[in-house]
Amino acid sequence: MPVTFPQGVMLARSAERIPSGRALRGGGVYEPKWDGYRGLLFVTDAGVRVQSRRGADLTRAFPDIAAAARRQLPPGVVLDGELVVWGRDGLDFGALHQRLTSTKVRAAELAVAAPATFMAFDVLALDDTDVRPRPLGERRVLLEALMADVRPPLQLTPQTGQLAAAEQWMRDYALAPVGVEGIVAKGMGDPYMPNQRGWVKVKIRDTADALVGAVVGTIERPQRLVLGRLVEGQLRIVGSTGDLRAVQQAEVAALLVLAQEHPWPTKLMLGWGTRERTPIVRVEPLVTVEVLADHAVDAGRWRHTTRFLRTRPDL
Repeated sequence: MPVTFPQGVMLARSAERIPSGRALRGGGVYEPKWDGYRGLLFVTDAGVRVQSRRGADLTRAFPDIAAAARRQLPPGVVLDGELVVWGRDGLDFGALHQRLTSTKVRAAELAVAAPATFMAFDVLALDDTDVRPRPLGERRVLLEALMADVRPPLQLTPQTGQLAAAEQWMRDYALAPVGVEGIVAKGMGDPYMPNQRGWVKVKIRDTADALVGAVVGTIERPQRLVLGRLVEGQLRIVGSTGDLRAVQQAEVAALLVLAQEHPWPTKLMLGWGTRERTPIVRVEPLVTVEVLADHAVDAGRWRHTTRFLRTRPDL
């Protein structure tokens, strides 16, 4: 009988710096953090299921991945990895997102026009045997043997045990934004622990300037900032910040002016992938702020919240 799994994947907690191997159980290994969708591959005698981290069936959206897994992997295998789409200049998150919002016929067309790739980084079952209790070091050996003769669109995520190499990866990815968000650090002695944040993720972040176009909260006490930039004379939304501390609220509030006319509606969808509209207070786009943002960008907009650093009255 095929092994069954409770819903949930192993997760990562955020950190500002890459941890040394001494801080991780059994020594550390480091992998690129791909800008894609987390996915599981279930290969059985009956077929292949592509599944999201929360248990949703994504097989219809990724027929190319399912077909490749059916051809190249034996039954009784469960893999954990990242679903990505490579574009001309790197990973194309917009093209990936199209897969999930398309019909079955359209998804099949996109699979030809913009093929997906599954970047495998862990094996959870082999021969219908649950290998999650085994340490990562052993699971990696099993995964490398399984993937030795596998070809794209199934690929093995690179891994290094050298901290210096991981730090160099971070520098290289920061200079060439190809869709790698940072580094994931893992303990070689760790079992696979669903729904636990046993890994460590360190994102590449850069400072950037943007205009404050609106706030969440009140103009006297802005809780969050909605950011914009002028593009061909039009104020375009480029993202938002996380919650401001009290001292930051006061710093920004002293500079804000309520808008008389404004191109944005009074409610906006601020979170990526959500339909929830948040009420905003529109302000004159006169205040420039410096924020810390990661490399997850789609159509010129940061998908994740940015971190407010300071106002820039000099700009």
